[in-house]
Amino acid sequence: MEVTHNQDGLKGSVTVKVSKDDYLPKVNERLKELRKKVNMPGFRPGHVPLSIVKKLYGKEILVEEINKLVNQALTDFIKENKLKLVGDFIPDKDKTQFNINNEEDYQFVYDYATTSSPLINYENLTVPYYKVKVDDNIIEDEIETLLKKYGQYVETDEIKDDDDIFYLTFIELDENGQPKSDGFKKDDIVLALYLLNENIRDQFIGKKVNDELNIKLSQLLKDDKNLHTLFGVKPEELENVGDDFKVVITKIKRFKPAELNEEFFKKYAPNKEIKDVEEFKKIVRENLEKYFEEKARQLFKKQVKEILTDTVEVEIPEDFLIRWLDYVQQDKPEDKRLSKEEIEKYAKDLLKGIKWNRILEQIAKDLDIKLERQDSIRAHADFIKSIYSQYGVDTDQFGEEFFLQQAEGEYDQLSDNERSNIDLYAFENKVLDALMDKVNLEEREVTEEMLNAMLEDKKQPESEQTEEKSDNSAQTEQNNQQTDEKTENTDETGQPEPQTNENSENENSAKTEQNEQLTDENSENSTETEQSEPQTDDNSEDTTKAE
Repeated sequence: MEVTHNQDGLKGSVTVKVSKDDYLPKVNERLKELRKKVNMPGFRPGHVPLSIVKKLYGKEILVEEINKLVNQALTDFIKENKLKLVGDFIPDKDKTQFNINNEEDYQFVYDYATTSSPLINYENLTVPYYKVKVDDNIIEDEIETLLKKYGQYVETDEIKDDDDIFYLTFIELDENGQPKSDGFKKDDIVLALYLLNENIRDQFIGKKVNDELNIKLSQLLKDDKNLHTLFGVKPEELENVGDDFKVVITKIKRFKPAELNEEFFKKYAPNKEIKDVEEFKKIVRENLEKYFEEKARQLFKKQVKEILTDTVEVEIPEDFLIRWLDYVQQDKPEDKRLSKEEIEKYAKDLLKGIKWNRILEQIAKDLDIKLERQDSIRAHADFIKSIYSQYGVDTDQFGEEFFLQQAEGEYDQLSDNERSNIDLYAFENKVLDALMDKVNLEEREVTEEMLNAMLEDKKQPESEQTEEKSDNSAQTEQNNQQTDEKTENTDETGQPEPQTNENSENENSAKTEQNEQLTDENSENSTETEQSEPQTDDNSEDTTKAE
């Protein structure tokens, strides 16, 4: 087998010549093995003439063996020349010499394109590094948040505050204002004042356990679309239900923050001995400093990525990328293919990802950074830990080893694409962590709100801080995911398709936000006699920052 190539700038072509001596021995060997397994009427098992076996399966096996040889040749070509391909190889059918009906020497020609190598001047690279000073006010605010987090609902005798929750029995009334014998009835429905219409809300304030009210169901909630969720039924189940109801208050609860005592200290830090408030504040300060340091590192990584992609030159043949994107969709139905305009737009987005990956690879090469298996395990462990945190679990109680062991057990069971995503995330983090020691960090002091605003790409806030309240909400972010398209082994003419490079990068981020309301609690527990109580953490995303 002979491999030659020519290159002009960033584009080139590679020619793979395959002789009969390269593939025929392997084809014949496979046919002989297959003959032993073929059953055909009129012949004893394993004794079907080789000529018949070859007639039935010869072309298929020939293409498979040719494909293996060509793909291996292209893979070796990439490694030997240390190529960073844009997309992948594109077959040049006009120059390819391949006739599946003849056993002869074949020639396959593929076009390709590469990128230039980025040059990064680390000494002159200055990146701002934003730090939050943990003062006494921040600590006091955090303690107040933690007391709410570890608080609980306690029974009370009167509805007063917006955050009070009350349990109701709903009884449908007839036209005479009496309970309807076969009417709609639901017990233990949980509500809070802030969910009610203003005029209905006023009627509930000051009411006590066993008090009764007559209401119009259609006027109960601020959003009547949530009625079926409130009762935990399908919308159609309420279509024939009347509007007049009697509600009986069966229980009232009010949220009570935790008290600043040893019991609370133990809940906050079960693995530490905290004897007094001053020692507790010291630990809170340390945890807040770690929290803000991690936020600062996240922002550094975000900003250094922006700086490098804006300032570092990487030449990428966009016309070849567009050609390749059009090529990989050639086997799709017409109505599933992207238009020329869509391909061009997609290519521009893809170029950003390709450029960033080339910069990362160059930094890793310059700083002699290699991704180890344990780096990926650590990244997966952090992901698992974040999932626990999203559900309000105190992850400190488990210890780091717990998550590392879980990640170790899961990693090899993941799909190739999932592992690829984790590896890419771990690689980027490792490179950027090392880069912090090479660039000039320009430290700047900011408020917590300003730091969060920059992380979220929001306009920097005014000096006067505002607090955004979000009842029972939790926000999660997924890492960028990479998607790649794989072509079939052969095209219609039987020409082998290369499967040697998975360099196609596509950054696709997904962000989800879950906002749990009291009505969701009712929906999930509609068959239970006692419904779970709602959480009341203000700014639930931030309540874990000092843990």
